[in-house]
Amino acid sequence: MRTPCAVEPAADLGDAFALGIRPEGSRLEFLELKGFTDAAKHFRSRNYPGPDDLSLAKDYYKLLTPWDQLSADQKSTWLKGANGDAGLAHHRYDLSIARRASANYRNSLLEDAIKKGASPDLYSLPTALAYPDAWQAYVEYRMKANPTPPEWFVTEFLQPLGFDKRVVVIEQ
Repeated sequence: MRTPCAVEPAADLGDAFALGIRPEGSRLEFLELKGFTDAAKHFRSRNYPGPDDLSLAKDYYKLLTPWDQLSADQKSTWLKGANGDAGLAHHRYDLSIARRASANYRNSLLEDAIKKGASPDLYSLPTALAYPDAWQAYVEYRMKANPTPPEWFVTEFLQPLGFDKRVVVIEQ
């Protein structure tokens, strides 16, 4: 049996930053700085699964293809994203399958709870649902920091959908 992640996933964000992996939209930093400790742990666990998460998801991890069994075409996508750095590509791939295995395990917990008509465990929920107060605080912070969408989002996404105004008035 192979052990999860021949190249160990980032143990902490210091390692992740060194490898070019960035936390999404600074949510983790916001949660930590604003005192949402449990939400930050949950977010980190979902996005950067550690040994405990991988142990729980081991059966799902075994179903995923390890780096050394990928075809040359499959590896080339990862190598291109890492600008040809094989070590970085390998690490990013291993981190991605660790995330996928962890997500699949969490989804199975959620499915089981739904089938049984039970409340799901916080571990199985996305962070926004598990910690709605922390998520709402983050949304309010982002809305105050930048209330209008960026130009690329407007021109490449909203305008083709027929939305031509950058300011939306929401009546309450």
